[in-house]
Amino acid sequence: MRGSIRVTQLTRSAGEVVGGRPGGKRVCRPGRDGRARAPRSQNVAVRLAWLEPEDYPRLLRAADVGLSLHQSSSGLDLPMKASDMLGSGLPVLSREYACVGELIRCGENGMLFGDAVSLSERLGEVLRGLHGGGGALARLREGAARWAAGAGTWDEEWRRCALPVVAPCGAKWR
Repeated sequence: MRGSIRVTQLTRSAGEVVGGRPGGKRVCRPGRDGRARAPRSQNVAVRLAWLEPEDYPRLLRAADVGLSLHQSSSGLDLPMKASDMLGSGLPVLSREYACVGELIRCGENGMLFGDAVSLSERLGEVLRGLHGGGGALARLREGAARWAAGAGTWDEEWRRCALPVVAPCGAKWR
């Protein structure tokens, strides 16, 4: 509760509208539309938009920062939505868990949080740089842009990262 109050206070003081777009499959839309409710704040809006695949990166590039609430049950998988965000050059605030640091480099291309209070603190750091063009947001934008520029295709990354590990076992790739 304390964290949500801080986020509301931060959005009011920043004078910005914070919006969101839930991920997921189009077939899940009817169940999600009814569950999305805007928090009690004049500056927070919840809008659901089901986009064509080519429009999704455009939407991400229009945002200031992305938010990933993904929590791996195994502790071994990475949030694909965060990969999408970074691939579009969008810095990410991500829930912290065992391996997420492989994708989100805290202070470089995003920030990690563990609870509502630390999320509100990280969000505050980012929002403070919104109008001045400096601070944490500028640094994170630069880092996310570098990450996006250096990211290869799935096939290239698989060959670079996974193939050397599985090749000694006889695995081949086209």
